[in-house]
Amino acid sequence: ELAEILKVCAQNTKIEHLEITTNASIEPTDEQLRIIRDFNIDVHISDYRSISDTYKQAKDRFVKRLEEYGIKYEYQFHDIWLDFGEIEKHEYTDKQLHRMYVHCPMNSCAVFNDNKLYKCGHTSYLSQHGMVEDGDDVIDLKKVRSRREMKARIRKFYSVKYAAACQYCLS
Repeated sequence: ELAEILKVCAQNTKIEHLEITTNASIEPTDEQLRIIRDFNIDVHISDYRSISDTYKQAKDRFVKRLEEYGIKYEYQFHDIWLDFGEIEKHEYTDKQLHRMYVHCPMNSCAVFNDNKLYKCGHTSYLSQHGMVEDGDDVIDLKKVRSRREMKARIRKFYSVKYAAACQYCLS
């Protein structure tokens, strides 16, 4: 459903800019590539220089496909590792959670995993391990039945004040 999600987000006037960050291990479909190109969506490729030759070959195929469609891309090199700390639930107020979320470097980095769209990697991890319940900060694509419902879910997804997983982050 990535193509549909990208299209709905790209057509939403409240969303100014879209970026996709990928490890390039899955080759995009022609439809996905057309949408990325046509809506000028930025593509960032995480660079894992020390990974196996299999990964390097997949990344090379991915880059070749982007170039075939005239899609610009860039590599992301991370100087620091984000440490979310121990998995411990904190008793933050709504105001504290909102402040943390607004200033979090991950608050605009949605993660797609197992047919679900999560607000961030931390939300994905905690949800998959049953530590937080899925709310408006998660879209289960297996349960979305129409384009209208998808639009409504995406609106809610991008209007949350904070993610449930923020309770587990360090302030």
